[in-house]
Amino acid sequence: MRYFIAFLAAVATIIFVLILNPPQPVDDNKLVTRLKISTYLLDESVVSPSDEYSSDMSVTFEELELGVPRCISPSTLTDMYNINILFEYDSPNSVINVTTDYIQMSMSTSKTPFYMDEDGNSSRRMFGYDFNVAKSGYIAFYPVGGGWGYYDFDDKIPTFPPRPTTEFGHEYFIYVKVYNDASDEYPVVQAELKLVKLKDDAGIESGTNSSDFYSIELISYK
Repeated sequence: MRYFIAFLAAVATIIFVLILNPPQPVDDNKLVTRLKISTYLLDESVVSPSDEYSSDMSVTFEELELGVPRCISPSTLTDMYNINILFEYDSPNSVINVTTDYIQMSMSTSKTPFYMDEDGNSSRRMFGYDFNVAKSGYIAFYPVGGGWGYYDFDDKIPTFPPRPTTEFGHEYFIYVKVYNDASDEYPVVQAELKLVKLKDDAGIESGTNSSDFYSIELISYK
């Protein structure tokens, strides 16, 4: 009998504790640490931005979805140079490594977008093809041979204007790896983005094949 009384006392204690400290609702966003990749996009209905372009086209800042290609907003609608992408990973010591083969990247020490009011002051920015971002930050991308945009001279872009330009439909790739700590050998997340150079009537008329229009797609996330 005394064991039964002890059992009832224990149950009563548990109930009392739960009343004083009820379980908190689960916030899925706080439970999952994940890589977020976001950029400035045209409406999802836009397929051929050169044909549909107007100065009042709506632009939204959105996270990319796996396997969903979208048209990137041209710089004329955002007052920014190049293609500005925000990378985020919510972990205290995380490092996001971004590499490309034929897309010149640039990043400011403040990790903000490349606004045109910077007057193209390259002394404020770092240029290259392999960058590390601590936790989160913007990187601006200039597809080599793409045409419009701001860039710095290097062995892949030795002339002004850059020559040769790539054809419409040319594909570029961006590779992303996330490490929980800078000293880690293996990434916890890997992703790959694909840019496709789209037709630009202005580039055709100038005979340069330059383009301010690209599609972007998150093609791999693991």
